[in-house]
Parts: sequence; structure tokens; C-alpha cells
Amino acid sequence: MLAAAVEDIKQRLTDDLMTTCWEGLAAHCKKDHLLLVSKELDIIDVAMRVAQDSVPHIEKWMVNEEIRKPSLNQITTWENSPELEFDFLIVQPWVLIQEKTH
Repeated sequence: MLAAAVEDIKQRLTDDLMTTCWEGLAAHCKKDHLLLVSKELDIIDVAMRVAQDSVPHIEKWMVNEEIRKPSLNQITTWENSPELEFDFLIVQPWVLIQEKTH
């Protein structure tokens, strides 16, 4: 992929990055479309790799549990913590989420 195209995608993802509380993500969770991104990773970089269908990167992150579906315990905690905020990006069919740190 050309460097200009990569930068264009990265800029669009950066512009699309939004913040919400759990209530805004619950419907996506019920559809099993959430992927939790570790705080150690840059959600924009992960979204880029998902958009590019970069299997080696995605598999590595999944094996290392750096991206994964949220656990039932996490979901329960989030449901009971309305003050928590998440950054999120939609990269069809996934909604990538990352807990915000304050």
C-alpha cells in the first residue's frame, strides 16, 4: 500500500476516534462485535491493521491477549461503572474499544 494511502487511512481513523460510556457499546457487545484493545497498544495502529486485514499482526495480538473479546467479568464491571469511558473505532464488522485512562 502506498505511503500516502496509509497516511490517509490513518488520518481518517484518527478523525473517527470517539469516546463513549458502556451504555453506548452494550448493543455491539450483544452482537458479539466488540474487541478490547490493550492499553499497551495504540488503538489507531490496531484499527489500521484490522482494516488492512493484517493477519500476522492480529494473530500475534490475539495470542498475546492484547486484543480480545471482553470477558463476562469485564462486561459486568462495565455495566456497574457508568463513569468509565472508552475510546472506540468501528472497523467493520468490529468495534474496537479501549478503556480510557485518566
